[in-house]
Amino acid sequence: MTPQSISSPLMIFWSGVSNFKLELFTVFHWLSSLLTFQSD
Repeated sequence: MTPQSISSPLMIFWSGVSNFKLELFTVFHWLSSLLTFQSD
């Protein structure tokens, strides 16, 4: 196995994880702003 064949799927997997984290953060931020708006 060459390092290239290992790093390629790893980069695809990591970019997918990063996108998921970003979506999760956006949803969490939206929910928290919604909750603080209601508590006013």
